[in-house]
Parts: sequence; structure tokens; C-alpha cells
Amino acid sequence: MASLTVSESGYTVVTCSEQKVLKFVAQIQNSGFEPAFQRFGCTIEASLHEIDGLDENDIKTLYFKELDVFNHVDFLRLPELYFVCRGVNNFVFPTQKVHAIEKLKKHFPDEKNGIDKYFKLISDLKEEVDFLSKFGFSAYYSNKYQNGNSMLLKYSHLSIGQYLDTIIQNEWLKLILLANISYYHDDPYSLSLIYFSIAQESYYRGCWYIKGGSQRLSDYFVNIIKRNGGEVITKHLVTNILIEKNQAIGLKYASKNNLLQSSTIFAQNIISNTAFANMEKMLPPNVASCFMQNVKGFRESCSCVSIYLIFKQKLPKEIIGSQYSVIIYPEHINNLKNISANNHYQDKIINFVYYSQVDSTLAAADKSVGVITVTDYSFNWDNLTPNNYQQLKKDIAQLLINRVSKTIPISNYIEKYEVATPKTIEKFTLNPKGSIYGFSQFPNQSGSYRPKNATAISNLYMASAWTNPGGGFSGAIVSGLMCANEILNI
Repeated sequence: MASLTVSESGYTVVTCSEQKVLKFVAQIQNSGFEPAFQRFGCTIEASLHEIDGLDENDIKTLYFKELDVFNHVDFLRLPELYFVCRGVNNFVFPTQKVHAIEKLKKHFPDEKNGIDKYFKLISDLKEEVDFLSKFGFSAYYSNKYQNGNSMLLKYSHLSIGQYLDTIIQNEWLKLILLANISYYHDDPYSLSLIYFSIAQESYYRGCWYIKGGSQRLSDYFVNIIKRNGGEVITKHLVTNILIEKNQAIGLKYASKNNLLQSSTIFAQNIISNTAFANMEKMLPPNVASCFMQNVKGFRESCSCVSIYLIFKQKLPKEIIGSQYSVIIYPEHINNLKNISANNHYQDKIINFVYYSQVDSTLAAADKSVGVITVTDYSFNWDNLTPNNYQQLKKDIAQLLINRVSKTIPISNYIEKYEVATPKTIEKFTLNPKGSIYGFSQFPNQSGSYRPKNATAISNLYMASAWTNPGGGFSGAIVSGLMCANEILNI
């Protein structure tokens, strides 16, 4: 049977295929953007905070059942979507949407109409996308688009910040609704309303963590590949895509330790989930220019800084309560427009996740683990000497730990910490500038404007955060599913 070759150096690609799969991974283990690593008897979760959906209408649920994921990987329901605070103001956002709506209306009685409009629109947009995914463009065109009922067309150029400003007056309410904006982007006024709605509505339908760490899911997918006669080759890089008459016919690959000695393999289809900029270097120049045409001028997403924390013990309930995901606004951010100006680490929105709040099994019995994350950009780390780079890591870690400790006094409980910067992310994922979401989800880089799985080169496909629908755990998985279905004509 024909070979399906997957070139991998970023997010995990999921393929539901009867064809043979050969997968190349740059890292030491199959992981993509959800790796875990061991430190001092604890498993450190490098990226995943929460996975969304898994409700009966979620496309992931359908394929996870088909692959028997739920009988091999445990998903823990989280106690809340997030706890958000700003100075003396705070709000626990429930995981169930009906409870969230009820609670928000109780806190903001003058905004009941806007709250209803907000939740209805993001639900309707999600359902419209689900319809398109389930029945295809032809059915969508005749049912929605041709009749002038396409909300995807109506809202395609609007940002979530612009939309909220038209329906809600209370700025604290807006900040609550967009508290987890860093799951997608760092500026509400350049974040696609449609993309935000699809992703956020999925979180409203379910909020989970993978017991034992997100690596468990990647490992299970590797087992599926191997059980079906496929292979995963780690610590190797794809160096060249072989093209003949504008058709991909194979690739060259080499060990990361010896890039000068390459091997060649031929395949019927090639899928890549590395960045387009990386693919450009693997293609012949005349082919590369055509390949890059559809993403000319596209901008990469933000990156992030993460402080991985190992605590000496379980954090006392009197300081952490039942909170799992804590989002901290600086006090000077009192409206949405302030968010886009947070360039200094003192002014950034903080995400603190305490994994040991649930039965994550990441830490030894006498310890616990967490992470502090803020969005960032690679240029903040450019042109530093090795000593200055290490000093900046220490300075930012201490600053962010101190900021969190003003809300949750964690500093005296920290045993060890490690810092990952945009440079770290670029090193391990090969994503240019340490991008964590592929291309930014601007309205003109989202939805139908985003690259499709098929490329201008026959038999060469892209499936990752860089393509439609976009970044994040679910976005990358769905991109892989869409790609496999297109190859198999499903």
C-alpha cells in the first residue's frame, strides 16, 4: 500500500489513514508542541494548560472514539475555566456555559442584553463552522452563503475587541470575557472574532487536562502509527523535498548529529507540519516561490515566556483555594485598549496554572508543579551575550514570581524553577521567532484567508498551526484530520 510520509518539527499531526505512515521528528521524542520533560522527580508540562471541547459535537470526540483514545488516555475535567483577578476585583469563570451566563448576569445586571448577544453569536458562529466541516462547502454555499445567511462572511473582517465594544459598556466585564486571550493572541483589536468564537465556544463546552501530561496523547498516537505498520524516526531532520514536474515524490533526511549524510525516501504523499518558512528552504528555488505565494506578507504569532515551577510541597488551600488556572491583570489595565500596549513584563497579563490542583500525576507525592506564562516576542531576546541572556531569564523569572505572589503567595514554596523563552521555543520546535500559534489570527489571516492543507505542489500537504483552522491543541489536531480526509477523499 502507498506510503504516507509526515515531516514533523512542530505540532503533532493526527492522521486517520489506512496507509502506511513514516514520521520524522526533530526532537528526542515524539511531542510537537506539547512536550513534557523530567526534573527532580516531576514531569514538567511544557505548553498545555487546558484542552477544550470533547463534547458530543466536537470533531475531536468523533475521531478520538474511532481511535479508541478515551480508553487509553484519561481526561480530567477542570474545576473552572479560569479565575481572573485585577487588584481587588476577581471572578471565577465556571466551566459550564449556563452557569457562566447566570453568574455574569448576576454580577453585571445592566449588561444582560450584551451578555446574551455575546454568547449567542459565538455559539452561532461555532455551529456554522461545524456545519461547514460536517457537510462541506457545497452544502454550506447553498444553505447559508447563497441565501445571504453566512455569518462567517458577515463577521470575517471584525475583531473580538471591536465586536465587544458594540455590545458591552462595562470594561471589567470585557476583561473577564477576554481574560484567556493569550490562548490565541495578545491583542483583542487584531484577533479575529470568528477564530476567537470558535475556540472559546469549544472551551465553554468542555475544559480538560490530560492525566500524566499531554505527552500521553502524543505517545498514544505513535502507538497507533506503529501498530498499523508505520514508523516514527526521532532526532532527524528533513532537509529537502524532492520535486519532479511540480509533484512531490519524496524527501531527504538526516540525523541532527550528522546533517551531511542524508538518506532518501520516496512516497505518494508528503505532509509537513513545520513552518512555511522552513519548507521554503527545503524546496528548489523555482518551486519555493510558488509554494510561498499564498502566505506572502503573513506575520507570525506571538511567542511566550514560561517559568516552570517545582514546589516543595502541595500549596496550602488557604493560599490557592480550588483554583487551577489563575489569570492576573496588572491594575493599570482597566480596559481592552490597554491590553495591546503591554510590552513590558511588568505590564503583561499573567497566566499561572497549578497542575497539582487536579490529579495530574505530574509531581511526586510530596511535591507539586505549576507554570507562569506571559506572551512575548523573540526580538526582546535578540543580540544578547550568553551571560546577559541568562541574567535576563533570572530577572524576568523573579519579576513574574513576585507579581504572582502578590495574589497567591507562592515564592516561599518554590524549590526549583526553569525558564523557557522564545529562543527556547524556536530551538525545540523550529518555529520561526518562537511562534506558538503559527500565523497570527488577524482577521485577514484567519478562516478562509488561512492556508489550506493542499499546496501548489501536487502530493505535498501542510497540516499544523500554520494552516486552517490555526494554532492551539485542537487547531493542530483538526488540521491533521482535515488533511488526512482530503488525501483519502473522505
